Amino acid sequence: DIWVIHDDVDLTLGKVRINLGGTSAGHKGVESIIQAIGEQFWRIRVGVGRSERISTEEWVLMNFAKSETKKLAEIIDTVSDFVLESLVEGIKEQTINV
Repeated sequence: DIWVIHDDVDLTLGKVRINLGGTSAGHKGVESIIQAIGEQFWRIRVGVGRSERISTEEWVLMNFAKSETKKLAEIIDTVSDFVLESLVEGIKEQTINV
């Protein structure tokens, strides 16, 4: 199995969605992976939200705000724990709210 952890502007900060297969939903990195190996891989999509004032391309390359840093640390810990647990028990589709 291949697992890809990536940002997702369609999910709010703190929401993590795990699913198998699907489209890139406009994510250029995921599109590149799909072109190379096809759609059948696990995606661990980590929400970063979306800005109404800034283009998506600029938004995903910006640093997180200081107010988001604590939440980001919690998200990283939760995703890390999920990955370690899934390596032992197997991965399954689900949504996690951090």
